[in-house]
Amino acid sequence: MAKEQVIEEPFLFHDGVERPITIKLSSRARRIQIKIDHHGGGIHLTLPKSVKPIKGLEFIKKQQAWILAKLSRLEEGHPFEDGMKLPFKGRICRVHHSPGRGLISYLPEQAEIRVHGQIEHLPRRLLDWLRKEAKSDLSQRSVAKAHKLGITIKQITIRDQKTRWGSCSSNKTLSYSWRLIMAPPTVLDYMAAHEVAHLKEMNHGPNFWHLTDSLLDPCTNREEAQRWLKNEGRKLFAYGRD
Repeated sequence: MAKEQVIEEPFLFHDGVERPITIKLSSRARRIQIKIDHHGGGIHLTLPKSVKPIKGLEFIKKQQAWILAKLSRLEEGHPFEDGMKLPFKGRICRVHHSPGRGLISYLPEQAEIRVHGQIEHLPRRLLDWLRKEAKSDLSQRSVAKAHKLGITIKQITIRDQKTRWGSCSSNKTLSYSWRLIMAPPTVLDYMAAHEVAHLKEMNHGPNFWHLTDSLLDPCTNREEAQRWLKNEGRKLFAYGRD
């Protein structure tokens, strides 16, 4: 039996999502294979000995969306329901159903999100509210930062992206994941600075990072925000899922 050889452990990195990849050479392998460790969440890439590691990494890049979608489903689901604990702007809140008129009441003093109306409408109303809050928060931050650069943002959209937290198009449209509203405010601030900086620098070179840092609020530490997304970000994909 041929022995597999681990040759390196690079990283899969895509706008804050970072995972180790274990590369193995195997004389038994006839094609490139990707396996997801459903317990530890590791990514294992097996290559035939005739395939160079650089080719394996190129294959991994092409499969990022699939890999990250698989990883996002590894976390135990937390469906939107009465009594659940839900992070909101970095703070753990209790979701409480309250019969009667109205939609959502956020009570920061009690760390409570109160969802009004019929209980069967709770999941949809809670999701709609979270998306609205994400749009409001990230729009305000983005517009203020773009104003500093003398740039007008064409449009800001909120989506449920599986492979990135935000994006910036060439026509000055910014898109963010609604799930960011569950992250601490400093993470929201970092993501707004990151995408607004792309309005001038469509790359990740030194000038881009210098510009990003110049747009951060004084209380925001870029490395800490990146570290939070790396270590805690994937957990956010479990919310709203059975």
